[in-house]
Amino acid sequence: MEQQESYYIMEKQGTSHVYLGLTDTCTEENFYQAVKAAQETAIPIPLKDYVNEFEAEKGDLFLIPTGTMHASGKNNLVLEISSTTWWFTFKIYDFLRKEWMVNLVRLILITPFRILISIRKQRGCRRI
Repeated sequence: MEQQESYYIMEKQGTSHVYLGLTDTCTEENFYQAVKAAQETAIPIPLKDYVNEFEAEKGDLFLIPTGTMHASGKNNLVLEISSTTWWFTFKIYDFLRKEWMVNLVRLILITPFRILISIRKQRGCRRI
C-alpha cells in the first residue's frame, strides 16, 4: 500500500506557495549537503533551489504522488489529506523550527536520504 496525499488550500494570506517534487537540478548529494549545512549553521536553505515552488490560491487542490517531497510553505492554511493516516513521515528539512533542532534530527536525516536514491521529480504533481 502506498501513501497518497493531497493539499487543499483552505485560506492564505498574501503570497503563498507549496513545494512539490525535487527540481531537475537537485541531486541527492547537493540537497543532503544543503540540509546538513542549514542544521549546522542555522541558516535556511533556499528551498526553491531544490524543491519545485508552486503559487497557491484559496481553493487549490494539489495531488501529491507517493514518495514526493512536499512542504506547504508559509501563509497557507492547508488541509493535508492522506490515504494512509496511520503511516509515518520522514522529516528532511523543517524550516529550522526549534523543536526539530535536536540530536534526533541527525538520526532522521540519514534514512530519508538513503530512500531518495530514486528521487521523484515534479512528474505527477499537479494542481486540480
